[in-house]
Amino acid sequence: KLKKTHSNLKKLKKSCIFPVRRKDSRFTQMVDGTKDWFIADWNFYYAVFEKSVDLLDFSQKEIEEMGPLFKALELEHKLLSNAMQQSIHCEGEIVLNDQFTHMIRKKLPHFMRLTPEYQQEEVSKHLSNTE
Repeated sequence: KLKKTHSNLKKLKKSCIFPVRRKDSRFTQMVDGTKDWFIADWNFYYAVFEKSVDLLDFSQKEIEEMGPLFKALELEHKLLSNAMQQSIHCEGEIVLNDQFTHMIRKKLPHFMRLTPEYQQEEVSKHLSNTE
């Protein structure tokens, strides 16, 4: 039964069921999961990359709800948060503010409610380590 499920998932991934907005067009095209497209899992990523790469054409809420599907179809590499690297460089003197750090840690549960489930562990780790 497990082999049949895996086979069905491979067939589903190869089916043209993903509405993708082309970078060079306002129109959406149905493509399969093996084509070169990405999932803008944060609104910010959509705004930054919409003219650079082909993006899955679903709302942020729909994308968040489809997280288990992306995992089952092994499409997590298409999430822009996984596909790109970012780094932050601080210039000048860094002065920590204990009061602000305490406030951020106190509000951690509220931040977590706004964070997609599949990214909560990473966001929590970063916010917990604000020292």
